[in-house]
Amino acid sequence: MNRLQFHFVIAAAAACALLPLSVLAQAPAPMKTKTPSTTATVVAVPTLAVISTTATVTSATAMPTSALTSTSVLTPTTCVDGGAWAGYFGAGVSCLDGVGWQLFDEKSKSIASDQVSDVEQCGEKIVVAHTFGISTRIKGRWRTDRLRATAGSAAAVDCDVQGNVWVAHYDGVSVFDGKSFRTIESRRLGSGSGAKVVQDVAVGPDGKVWVVTANSVARYDGATWKVWEQGAGFTRQEFFGHVAVDSHGRPWVTAVGGLYIFDDGAWMRIEQPDMISVEGIFIDAADRVLVASTDHGVYVYEDNAWINYSRENSAISSDHVHAAVVDARGRIWIATAFGLDVVQGDEWRHYRVSNSGLQDNDVRVLDVEGAGPLLPLTAMQEITGTLAGRVMNADAPEAGVTIELCVEYVGGSFRGASPCAEQPYSRTAVTNQAGRYTFADLPAGDYYVVFRKPGGGWVRLMAADGFAPERVRVDGGRGAGDVNIDMAKAK
Repeated sequence: MNRLQFHFVIAAAAACALLPLSVLAQAPAPMKTKTPSTTATVVAVPTLAVISTTATVTSATAMPTSALTSTSVLTPTTCVDGGAWAGYFGAGVSCLDGVGWQLFDEKSKSIASDQVSDVEQCGEKIVVAHTFGISTRIKGRWRTDRLRATAGSAAAVDCDVQGNVWVAHYDGVSVFDGKSFRTIESRRLGSGSGAKVVQDVAVGPDGKVWVVTANSVARYDGATWKVWEQGAGFTRQEFFGHVAVDSHGRPWVTAVGGLYIFDDGAWMRIEQPDMISVEGIFIDAADRVLVASTDHGVYVYEDNAWINYSRENSAISSDHVHAAVVDARGRIWIATAFGLDVVQGDEWRHYRVSNSGLQDNDVRVLDVEGAGPLLPLTAMQEITGTLAGRVMNADAPEAGVTIELCVEYVGGSFRGASPCAEQPYSRTAVTNQAGRYTFADLPAGDYYVVFRKPGGGWVRLMAADGFAPERVRVDGGRGAGDVNIDMAKAK
């Protein structure tokens, strides 16, 4: 993971002037010691179903923080050996190769699913894990190979020295040799139902394959499988998440409240009580361990001590981090719920939909090989739009309703005075006598919507299926209609 702060200016939606490429200094600056951020009180939020939505869009504004700008330029390129790949859950994958961003998705028929869970560069081969299996790009051509139906989605991928692709999925792990899958069932990876929940896979420099399930860790040495779980290497039942292997071939595994490292034939636990929910782990060339957490930013374990980068003590875009990697220049790339950060020393760059070729600010997966790409500058002003709508109670307009927009997921509880108050970017409006509201100059991207009638509790705008909050898209220069709310249908 690398973070860089670039002071970028962004081009207006209509006219973007492309500026020269720039590259960061080669020598990495030492990381500064940080302290973990504090947590505010959590307040319950009503979980209420609500109406249909359509989004409007128009004009322009700038983000409150220093925003990096980059240009979306589609040009023929291999996007390997120094390219950076960002994946989204619903928008495919983007590649930045120093010339600009390229998008590969279902619409372009590059990959079979836009719901991406992992991406891995294996030499000149790019492997994308998604809902149906894997899509592989070799010499500019894509092919998709589907897992068996009972395997569900591909959760993670890694490659061995022979070029085989290892795929973690429900109820097992499969090896793809370029022609077909060979599956190792979960009963060989651990006991109990937790073994069916295969979380991650990593191949070490010695060729050994490490697989993590919800409650076990398994290793394949090329001939046999060995399993560690409660009563066999661990004194208690652990809840594991992800695995990475260092330069010595030692696996590091995330668990609730810390890490485990396997060394000299035994597992050693390294405590970090604040590290409860983890979405990724990466080990750099210096064997620093970087852990992506969902609510405390990035943790770095170095020289037997923890360092934390959060919104409280750094310029990170969001404390909800999905992934972090380090390139050969020493730059840290951080995939957050509010864009992609690239960092070196004290310099941060922030890529978002409004100022770059990113397709979604919620960057779920990340992979950067080698020195990584040059980082392109662009434009003078970020892309913005307008979101508007009306709040009704059956046939009567509702005045005085507070509407909030924010960029991170809004769950059944929140910190602060309102659901969006402590998010990295939010906006508030109040409906007029006609029940209308308007948000002008919104940076392009996706927003969650919450609202509150005077004297009432907060309600989330829900998707049509009623199971998840709706994300409303704002795109510069195009309008898709209003987001209308019917209070009579809210619970």
